[in-house]
Amino acid sequence: MLLTSVSAITVSSSTSLSVSSGSTATVSSVGAMGLSAGGAALLQSDGALTLSTTNGGTALDVSISAGKSTTGGGATVLLSSGSTASAVAGAISIVAGGATNAGTGGSVILQAGDGTDASSTDGVVALRDQGDVKRLWVTSTHGLATDATTLDVVTEDGTASGAVNMKSGSSTSGTTGSVTIASGTATGTAGDVTVACGSTTTSGSPGGVTLTGGASSGAGAGGIEIIGGSTTTQVGGDVSILAGAGSGNGGDIVLHAGAGTSTNGNIRVQDAAGVDRIRTGPAGSITLSSSSGGVSITSATTFQATAATTASLLGAGTVSILSSSADIMLSSATHLTLSSHTQTSGGAGDVSIYPGTSVAAAPSVLVTAGVSTGAGGSVQISPGRGGLASGTGGALSIIGGQGNTGADVVFKVQAGSGGQHGKFIILDDADKEVLKYVLLFVF
Repeated sequence: MLLTSVSAITVSSSTSLSVSSGSTATVSSVGAMGLSAGGAALLQSDGALTLSTTNGGTALDVSISAGKSTTGGGATVLLSSGSTASAVAGAISIVAGGATNAGTGGSVILQAGDGTDASSTDGVVALRDQGDVKRLWVTSTHGLATDATTLDVVTEDGTASGAVNMKSGSSTSGTTGSVTIASGTATGTAGDVTVACGSTTTSGSPGGVTLTGGASSGAGAGGIEIIGGSTTTQVGGDVSILAGAGSGNGGDIVLHAGAGTSTNGNIRVQDAAGVDRIRTGPAGSITLSSSSGGVSITSATTFQATAATTASLLGAGTVSILSSSADIMLSSATHLTLSSHTQTSGGAGDVSIYPGTSVAAAPSVLVTAGVSTGAGGSVQISPGRGGLASGTGGALSIIGGQGNTGADVVFKVQAGSGGQHGKFIILDDADKEVLKYVLLFVF
């Protein structure tokens, strides 16, 4: 059947309209062509059905639109593919046109209706599942949203699966957008946020987690903050950094300050007021600082503090080195000095060496010089020096312990294996010998 016209063609009916052909049917017009019906209109074909405009220098659009309404709801445009009883149901494909010769391919645009005044509501672009439940939608207020079920953003399984990238767009002049990953608030228990890498069942390496602040060529680089949750009524949230367990060795926890071309960074542990309590300096120094709470270091076995040069324990008050059940040993490769701090005014503090008290036999104080294959070491106990103009020199007291039986005070010199014996000497202020015994003496 062929129906043509050099002007307009109008086919209309006040009731139903049917146009059919046993073979090919062609309806064409050089001008405009309209098909209308007072009731429903059906365009149906036993073969493929194509709606298209003709090719040309400037192609024309194909528009499918539903009617507007002035009193009720607007009409709906429905694209529905064919169902099947046992095979694969038909699909709906929307494909934009391609481009050649430095052209630009066409876009696929889905746009919701606009609520044009204050009393109107904007429409949404929604994706529904087979049960007609809205699963994913785009709104003017929340952007991309999902329903209240689990959302999975995954790449398909394969021999080598693809990556999932989430980032905001770059900016050529202004500020780029932020990326926020957060669970929603709740009147009950809020959801967790978990960042986890895939495991491996072979000899390959499992994935790692890397948090990297933004780099900069001008301003300061971006930082990384891990903050526990706050509360106004309960205990604030903890921040835990836990290394992985292993069948052999467990994983390490490494805090590594950044290297600088002029000054290296520090590692700082602060209290709730933001005051540094543990700090590593750029050159590798370590500083422990406390307020009224003090510093307590406890070891279940051996506690060892080693310094390549000088080691100092300095306190504005009392400095105590105590052992509850074992010995305390102070050892030096060269010279070992116990002294109180030098004062520029007022009296300096005393130095006392005394054991604890006991209800049985009290412990003793033993000061022994070092043993050598050459000359044996000496023991020097020097009181503090007072001011030369008006100060008083410190006294030296060696006192035996009190008890039911008083303790002895013993001064002993050692015999030399080469025949040169030690001497017991008391000197006056001019270093003149006022008392001298050789080898053995008894008071």
